[in-house]
Parts: sequence; C-alpha cells; structure tokens
Amino acid sequence: MNGRNIKRLRRRLGMTQNDIADALQVDQGTVSRWERDIEKPRPANFHALRDLLFDDPGKQSEFGANWLLKRSPMSAILVGEDRRIWEASPGCYSFYRNRDGMDVGAYLGSPLNRLLDHVNREDFLEVLEDWGVLDGEALMMRIYTNKNGTVTCHQVEPVHQAGEFFGTTAFLSHSFQIADNEDVGIEKVEAVMNDAPHEFCVLHEGPHAKHILPPFR
Repeated sequence: MNGRNIKRLRRRLGMTQNDIADALQVDQGTVSRWERDIEKPRPANFHALRDLLFDDPGKQSEFGANWLLKRSPMSAILVGEDRRIWEASPGCYSFYRNRDGMDVGAYLGSPLNRLLDHVNREDFLEVLEDWGVLDGEALMMRIYTNKNGTVTCHQVEPVHQAGEFFGTTAFLSHSFQIADNEDVGIEKVEAVMNDAPHEFCVLHEGPHAKHILPPFR
C-alpha cells in the first residue's frame, strides 16, 4: 500500500490526516510522510492502518462496488449513502480535466454538492434530492441537461451490497445535438421508481424536451 493509495482511501472515507493520526496514535506529520512516500509505516502501524481502511464490513462493500467503476471508460462517480463521493472512473478524471481543468480526485470523500457547486450544477442535486434518488427510491433515472443545444444524458442507478442500499452511481451515458438555443439547464427527467417498477415516467420536461427522442427501453 503506497502513499498514493493511502491518500485515496483516506479521502474516500471522508477522513483527514488528523483523523488517521488520532486513530493510530501517531502525529499528523507522520501520516503526511506516509502519503508522500517519504517513509513507510512500521509493521504495527501498517496493520492498524490496513484494519482502519479495509476491515470494517461496510468499507469492504464500498471497495467491492468500486472495482467495476475504477475500470470504466465512461465518466462516472460513486456516491455513498452519506452523500460523499467515494470513487470516480478514469473517464471522469479525463472529462473534468479536459472540460474544466480540474482534478476530480480532490473531491473524493467530499460531499457531492461541493463538486456540483463547482461546476454550476446545483439543479442536478435538487432533482436527485427531490425524488429521493440518493436514498435509493428510484430503480433508474435519466437526467438530460441542455447547454445551448448540446444535450447530455446522465444515468443514475442505485448500488446494493448484500441486499442493502448503500450508494448511487451516476454516469454520463451519451451526448447529442438538438437545435441551437440560448438555454442552459435540465431539459428532461425520466425515471423508474421503486413503487412503480414497470412504469417509465417523465418527471420533468423543459421547453426543448420534445426534441429528445424516447430512449431505448
């Protein structure tokens, strides 16, 4: 477990260097040196650190769910039930780096709203909260955003481990063009809700929604 992995796991759990230091009874500077590969944890500290980051059953579930996401070429994130960003796909790193010049890795372990605020997508979070998607109330949701005629489809799905809901994946499914316009915002929202699993319902339509063809079902 190198320094980069220690840092990624710590961020993913929403912990600070001081949190790790307090749990292992070392000072914050020691944790910093581990993360920068200046020094390696001593055996006793290494085992304690491993137990802290991996051995909790809930954390094992989170890391298991990360496996596929970490290998996805699509732009995708995994958000825990606590609303924190647990993981981002390689495609997500590339997407935000190319579009916004930002490192999405800096947001691992941070609340989802921090990332959405940075990219001016507070309305996206409102939809997820209003319909309980981040609490597992939807089997699947598609959110179509429009930026001057470029429409992007974001697909959101719950993640379960051992039959229990613990988070949500959100990935950029595809983009396409409609007629040029001056609008920026959410154009259409459709979902399959838990209480109506056989019904694909439209929850919101903007002024250009008629140009968004029905998806393959």
